[in-house]
Amino acid sequence: MASARTGPFHKVVIGLAGLWLGLTLLKFGNPVIFEGLLPPPSNLNEIIHFGWPAEWGWIGSICLGVAALALIRLPRGVPMWLLLAPAVWLCWQLVASFDSVNPAVSRLTVIHFAATVGWFCFGLMACHSVRSSKVMWVGLALGLCLVISSGFDQQFGGLDSQRAYAEKFLRGELPPDEQAAAEAQGFRRVLESPLGRHKLMSPRIYGTLFYPNTLAGVLILLTPGVLAAVHLGFREASGVTRNMLIGLIGGGAALCLVWSGSKAGWLIGMMMTGWLLFMSAAIPAKWRRWVLVVVIISGLGGLVVRDLDYFKRGARSVGARADYWQAAAAAFVDNPLTGTGPGTFADTYRERKPDAAEMARLAHNDFIQQASDSGAIGFFAYALWVVGSMCWLFIHSRNTDRLFLMTWLGLAGWAMHSLGEFGLYIPAVAWPAFFLLGLLLRDAANPIDTPERSG
Repeated sequence: MASARTGPFHKVVIGLAGLWLGLTLLKFGNPVIFEGLLPPPSNLNEIIHFGWPAEWGWIGSICLGVAALALIRLPRGVPMWLLLAPAVWLCWQLVASFDSVNPAVSRLTVIHFAATVGWFCFGLMACHSVRSSKVMWVGLALGLCLVISSGFDQQFGGLDSQRAYAEKFLRGELPPDEQAAAEAQGFRRVLESPLGRHKLMSPRIYGTLFYPNTLAGVLILLTPGVLAAVHLGFREASGVTRNMLIGLIGGGAALCLVWSGSKAGWLIGMMMTGWLLFMSAAIPAKWRRWVLVVVIISGLGGLVVRDLDYFKRGARSVGARADYWQAAAAAFVDNPLTGTGPGTFADTYRERKPDAAEMARLAHNDFIQQASDSGAIGFFAYALWVVGSMCWLFIHSRNTDRLFLMTWLGLAGWAMHSLGEFGLYIPAVAWPAFFLLGLLLRDAANPIDTPERSG
């Protein structure tokens, strides 16, 4: 069995996992609570160009999990409380679903959460180390590059084409068969929703994801690790080739982050860049603090200049989030033990939102929504799992491998981004994030498994 962990079978399974996670970025970018609102693709063209039902993602994840059973080894060195936290959290989600105000939504959410914990266990128990699992990064890198390509297409004409298509659809000017196909896909329902109209009218790109902030979350999560994986994978290539690839991917991701218009994404990206420069051995120690100050000032100044009109209008999205969080807190106070049920924030907010506020389906903070949806136990178990894992990795890991550190940096950015977004409920964000979190925990707890290190 030991050979299965390091031989061709291990590489095939880990490689397939990376390809599936890369495909997740392209096809499973919608919140799981929207499952069933739109019909699944019915032909090859729709399979290629449209998103897929979450059910397809669950089936693919189960197949990969079965294939990985031969690779599973219980991790040594990972604290028991970090292993119990996701188990307690998932079990309590199931308990909370029995008392849900919307059992159908809670059922979908719990299944998605089970798949998320499964991907965490995959990285924790079936992988060897972040370096020996580098074949996994091939699929993730391909998926990220296609997301970036989609963002460029939207920025340079794609969004304009979508708006023109929508206008023709609403006026009934499309060919009859095309009009009927768009109606069957629920296109009118999308256009009539506030979010759908906003996505079409806004200049902000969203790639293959649910909306611009979700795109920003994926870029923050994966770009650092992908860049380090490219540097590792092309170490035998010429410096020009390697640096060109890194520049194309990194530059493309940075531009898409800017074009997404995500304020939180911008600030987190600046923080990550500042941290990299501060830790860089290429910059003399005496200059690092000044470089960090310049990055912070430039980032804040750029944000103000870019979004000056937004701030003049009162930063409405910040006020809206305050309303979401207040409603979630009130729901927690009313239901401190089991909450209102996994994924049911919409039912809570519908009753408590201000009259002038737009409806929201998610709380835009994964931690606060855990308290609202599953009570105190769900909140503390999830916070212990995510925050505890990140802190334990930061304190206990002595890994100086570039790929490990850059992967950790992406996860740190994702954890910060989840304070203002709902990536936990989107497979394209949650599954890669928790897979990588499990992989890093395994790597940090078993340094003997990864003797090969690089700075």
